[in-house]
Amino acid sequence: VLEKGIQFLKSYPELMMRAMLLNRKAQVYLDLGQLDQAKEIFLDVLAKFPRLRNWEKSFTNTGLGWIALKEGQAQKALDLGLEAYQTARQLGAYWDKERATRLISEAHEQLGHYAEALEFARLNKGYADSLYDENKNSEISYLQLQLTDAERKTFEQTALAKEQEANLSKKTTYGLSFTLLALLIALFIYRKGLKEKEQLNALLLEKQKKILEQNEKLQVINKEK
Repeated sequence: VLEKGIQFLKSYPELMMRAMLLNRKAQVYLDLGQLDQAKEIFLDVLAKFPRLRNWEKSFTNTGLGWIALKEGQAQKALDLGLEAYQTARQLGAYWDKERATRLISEAHEQLGHYAEALEFARLNKGYADSLYDENKNSEISYLQLQLTDAERKTFEQTALAKEQEANLSKKTTYGLSFTLLALLIALFIYRKGLKEKEQLNALLLEKQKKILEQNEKLQVINKEK
């Protein structure tokens, strides 16, 4: 990936991003123990980027210092480490100060300067603790962000469930109301029909009664004749 980035920026040789990528590539070689390749790239960065930013300059000098220390050149490593540390202090960059002070402490120890080695070891621990706290704060902030997002999703899901419940309740209410209305209408129609039937029966009884009365009168007339 680094190599792709370096090739991509080949047309912009003075771009600081290219210097940063080259430094990272050199650091990878250093971590793999390939000191010659790492040194070549670090020196190439210093040579090709005369206006190198302090951050990259500190990184490069610290890298060269570690190479010198691994090659048994403790004094050279110390000089490079001190230069990198001064640059890092100007920047206020804890990561670079931690890296440089660790190099300086180990260089002093190899040179037999145990008091100075202890002094810079203590400085290194302070910077390392600050970085640890910063990382922890970042992790906490990230976790809080995740928690907030989870709470938001929970709230949205709860709100959606309540909305669905309300809609269901509304539909149920509408359904019951419609059913009740239908029953009331049916009851009204039934009672109306029942009343009309009763009225019709009463009318029929009345007519029947009149017919019987007329029959009786006719029978009386027939007897008289």
